Amino acid sequence: IGLFVVSLWLVYLVLRPLIGGIVWAVVLVTAFHPLYARLARLLGGREWTAAVLVSILVALLIVLPISLEVIQVARSLVTAYRFFAERTAAGSDPLHGLFDFLDEMRAFAGRYVDVSQMDFKASLIESLKRFGSVITAGSGALLGNAASALLTVSVMLITMAFLLKESSRSVDEVRRSRRRVAVEE
Repeated sequence: IGLFVVSLWLVYLVLRPLIGGIVWAVVLVTAFHPLYARLARLLGGREWTAAVLVSILVALLIVLPISLEVIQVARSLVTAYRFFAERTAAGSDPLHGLFDFLDEMRAFAGRYVDVSQMDFKASLIESLKRFGSVITAGSGALLGNAASALLTVSVMLITMAFLLKESSRSVDEVRRSRRRVAVEE
């Protein structure tokens, strides 16, 4: 029994990077099964073709736009940090308007609580510096995360095609089971 448990643990360690993609595939297959079934009928029962087409459609309509948006947000954050770092290094104050607003908020809050010990400008600049350090130090991790995301998406799309192909049998089996339970009651 101990060897069996160790074997199961080792199998889990091997499959762990793939689990996210498999779970997403199951969710998306459930959502897109009606489309797959119609497409398979339109294609004259060519289930593999329908499964691959639905997987490609999911990649184009869901995965690709989300991936592009995440990339755009990351680029924008890096660009914003560089802008602030360059302006600050040049001696200008790129956050002048924000600091004026924070000073107004500090004056407003000062009517109700003691904010004399709070330095919003220093806190914000320190936060920006930490953010820059995280971006610089984490660039290798970001590449690793991108590779992991690519693996997850690949596993998801391949698993989707297989699950869609086999889903007709699964759906039929579930329907038969439900009929048997209904008849027994």
